[in-house]
Amino acid sequence: MDSLGDLLQNKVNKLDLDAQKTELQIIQQELNRLYDNQVRAIQIKPNGTLLLGARSAPLANELRYQQIELLHVINSAVKNTIQSIQIIIRR
Repeated sequence: MDSLGDLLQNKVNKLDLDAQKTELQIIQQELNRLYDNQVRAIQIKPNGTLLLGARSAPLANELRYQQIELLHVINSAVKNTIQSIQIIIRR
């Protein structure tokens, strides 16, 4: 049988994962509004980096150019601050 501390820690870990999913969903809604479903929010890394997937190289370049403005939009929509954005091309 697990100790009470272990059970509480497992519950806290699960809540943290649920909060991350919610933030990804919020970010994805903003991305859909701005980029017409061409950009995917893939992951929020523990260091505050948001991993995005773009459907094409030109779109990835556009995201890189607009990174500062995009960070402002995303950070105004979520409670935890996103520090940086990493962009990959996904087809």
